[in-house]
Amino acid sequence: MADFKLGRIKFKWRGDWAVDTAYLIDDVIKYGGNTYVCIQNHTSPNNQNIFYTSPGTYTSYWSLQSESLYNKGTYGNSTWYKLNDLVKYGQRQYRTTTAHTSSSTVLDTSKFELYQDQVDYKGDWVASTYYKVNDVFKFGAYQYKVTTAHTSGANADAFDQSKVSVFLQAQEFKDTYSSSTVYAKGDIVTYGGYTYIYINDEEASGQTPSDNTYWDVVTTGYNNTGDYTHGATYKTGDVVRYGGNSYVCVTNHASQYPVSTEGVGNTGYWYLLVKGFDYQSAAYSSSTTYNIGDVVRYTSSTYVMLKDRQINVTPGSDGTVWQLIAQGDSGAVMNTRGDIIVQDASQATRLPIGTVGSVLTTNGTDPIWSNAEGKNVYYVANSGSDSNPGSQYLPFKTVYHALAQATSGDVVDFDTITGGTGGTPGTYDITQTSSDGSGTGVTARVVLDGSSTPSVTITSGGSGHAAGDVITFTNASSQLAGASSITITVVSASVGDVVYIKNGVYREILPIRIPAGVTVQGESLRGTEIRPKTGTGHQIKTIDTIAGGTGGQPGTYNYIHATSSDGSGTGAVFNIVLDGSSTPTITVYNGGSGYVVNETITISANIGGAANITFDVATLENNDASNMFLMNNSTNLVQMSMKGLTGTPTGGGTSKAAVVSLDPSGSITTASPYVQNCSSVSASATGIQIDGLLHSAGNKSILANDFTQ
Repeated sequence: MADFKLGRIKFKWRGDWAVDTAYLIDDVIKYGGNTYVCIQNHTSPNNQNIFYTSPGTYTSYWSLQSESLYNKGTYGNSTWYKLNDLVKYGQRQYRTTTAHTSSSTVLDTSKFELYQDQVDYKGDWVASTYYKVNDVFKFGAYQYKVTTAHTSGANADAFDQSKVSVFLQAQEFKDTYSSSTVYAKGDIVTYGGYTYIYINDEEASGQTPSDNTYWDVVTTGYNNTGDYTHGATYKTGDVVRYGGNSYVCVTNHASQYPVSTEGVGNTGYWYLLVKGFDYQSAAYSSSTTYNIGDVVRYTSSTYVMLKDRQINVTPGSDGTVWQLIAQGDSGAVMNTRGDIIVQDASQATRLPIGTVGSVLTTNGTDPIWSNAEGKNVYYVANSGSDSNPGSQYLPFKTVYHALAQATSGDVVDFDTITGGTGGTPGTYDITQTSSDGSGTGVTARVVLDGSSTPSVTITSGGSGHAAGDVITFTNASSQLAGASSITITVVSASVGDVVYIKNGVYREILPIRIPAGVTVQGESLRGTEIRPKTGTGHQIKTIDTIAGGTGGQPGTYNYIHATSSDGSGTGAVFNIVLDGSSTPTITVYNGGSGYVVNETITISANIGGAANITFDVATLENNDASNMFLMNNSTNLVQMSMKGLTGTPTGGGTSKAAVVSLDPSGSITTASPYVQNCSSVSASATGIQIDGLLHSAGNKSILANDFTQ
């Protein structure tokens, strides 16, 4: 007879499945979201991850009793997932269909099935970022939903639209267009006066906005860019002022004038917006280029330009170029600043302004301008200004400045004028281009009529010229308005300029260096007085920062002239002691002229075989302790009084300042300096000093006549 155990005829709940546990038939356990009933006695394995495979296939030991889900939270790598486990991946939920241990941060869709679909908003698109299915991001103005998981491209231009779908269409204002920016659908920019929206499916940079496959016009408008500049890039909607008119750009472009030279509108690129006038403050000039709408005054009438970029068309001579706006007095003759009306033999006529320094005078019949003195004669007066040209009626203020301008070899007479034909008739100020001699700097005023020999008036005689030199003026920089080159032949060149000093008291920066050949003449002996100015001048007192001078033969080397400096100083003389190894000792013997503090002086005379010596100017002598006039070859000093040298200089052979002395930088080669009818009233100074130690060549002499002290 069979034996039954009543306690075993039922299921026994054992709770969650556990490792290393003996299970009997009809035991019920929970594993993951499912419950199972034991169908064969066995002991469970020692690792929960092998429930399905140990001690054999789980279906040999267990029978599925009920099926449900178990929420495991967010999906993770290296995690054991059981059948029916639920995981969150992005904003989606997945059910485990194959038990496994995950091996990647990327969910393996072959072991899961989609359980619940949602989206996960990720904000702005980011390059080189992994995106999951149903991730939503903003790219440009649009929002996109990921349809294929992927890692985004390295930059915006590598955005892969094949892995996304449009989730939300929108627009985003991106301000002014930039060619380096990558634009995407919905981006809005301003370009010129217009606003555009990007419409192309493929994002891109460098696609200039216009009504094309990349952009649509949103709004039209204007962008005021000021005066037209040829060669600039203009955009649709840009507004410019050109001549008297305003134009709006209708096509993106560069280097397209708003109108042709005939005044016809360039309608492919510009549209006339406002027609107007641009009044030119200066009277008409034959050398000025005029644009459409420009208004000029010519004699007493005003005209408006009808064409464009016109030059050398006199108003009133061609009605297709200039249109009369307002007619003035038919008897008016003035057309240039400075014109004067005079009466000639038959009518009122125009007398043009004269050259700088010329004086209005008369030839006994008509008023005329005198010729300027060619800048070989300068004037100085207490009422003058050093910004004046130095003419008789516009004199300089200081003797120091006047002598800085004075030269020798000025052109004072010439003949044999050639060239100057063709081009635009008119009066022009011109500058020397070249010479077959060594002179430079001649300027002149020429009157051209286009066919005959021009009239030439020297306004500056330059310097360094000699009789027989041929001087050429070319049309460089259009100074001859297209005429052929002009040449003149020098008949006479000055020995040196003359500086006239009108009666007065002149307080000067010292020393005053008189260039070779120059004459300085006062108006009267006692009425023209030269004194030192308060403060320091340009004569060296002390030096510092000595470098070099090592090596060579030790010894004392006297009366050594400065070789060069990094400024404009000249003529300094020094005594130098070398010991062959250390920094030399240097004392100032003569402070020269024209120096400033911190000017660096170099002596490279190979003194005793030593290295070059450099040093800086540390301090300068007071003007009242400086030499007053430094004389050079063929110079003259006439008719004045010199006073006020009360200080004691650092260097020099006499330890006194000198009223008149030789320029240490010069050499007397042809004629001695001449001092005539002058007085020195300076008890602490030497009147005339000749220091032969300062010069190694030339005469060491000064002539004097009627010199008192």
